[in-house]
Amino acid sequence: MPILISRDPDRFFGNAKYESKDKIYAGIISLFKGLNLNYRGLNVGLVLGEATVLNPDQTELKHFIYNHSLYWNHTNSLMLNFQLAEQVAIGAGLHLIYYESENKRFYDYATSYGIMMQPKPLFRVGVNIFNLPSDVQKSREFYDEIRNEAIGIGTAIFLPYKNMLSFDIRNLALGGSAAREKFLVGLENTIAEQLAFRGGIKFLDFSSQPGYSFGIGLLSSNLYHTLQYKLNTNNYLINYALVVDSYNDQKYFVHSFSITVHL
Repeated sequence: MPILISRDPDRFFGNAKYESKDKIYAGIISLFKGLNLNYRGLNVGLVLGEATVLNPDQTELKHFIYNHSLYWNHTNSLMLNFQLAEQVAIGAGLHLIYYESENKRFYDYATSYGIMMQPKPLFRVGVNIFNLPSDVQKSREFYDEIRNEAIGIGTAIFLPYKNMLSFDIRNLALGGSAAREKFLVGLENTIAEQLAFRGGIKFLDFSSQPGYSFGIGLLSSNLYHTLQYKLNTNNYLINYALVVDSYNDQKYFVHSFSITVHL
């Protein structure tokens, strides 16, 4: 990514004026997407350069590596997760959102909160909520299906033969005059704890055209942990996902690829 930015900076900066220091910042948020630190029950995460997509039309250029105007439209997130007990963890996030409006670059802050519980060994449930500024209330809707002050509920059921079935409901508390709830179902199958195959489906309602996702994960980070500190779920170091969805009666495809370096 830094090489692409250096050779074609206009794709990254859009109409913004930029200096050498801005290219350094561009390289950092494009190359280093996340940092995670763990100390006992405390987990601190930093995610850099997530695209802030206020309108799917922004992606109409269909570049293989999409970074058009990322300097104008991206989100940096600081997240904390603390394990209160063996079955309960709470979390909070602070999100710095850059966005473009009337050919100018602005920024604002958002917050998120959540709790995860595991009342049974094979069952897990979590609840979260986002508070988004008025100008960017749709910034997480295109990819994450999350709206401002809407509750999200997710459950995971662990099945035989290394299968995990998940159910998510997004936008639960918006009411009838706002966007409707969205339902997501996913299945993950793990082979030898180092390879995962994933599939998912999304419904706005059962009469609308659903969206689909397919993915694969390679190399569990539990390779680096002793038995005492192994995670209950696998966090894979290499991930690929394909999302197939519709917008304004047009089908689009979103590819996502990530590599995690464990130190």
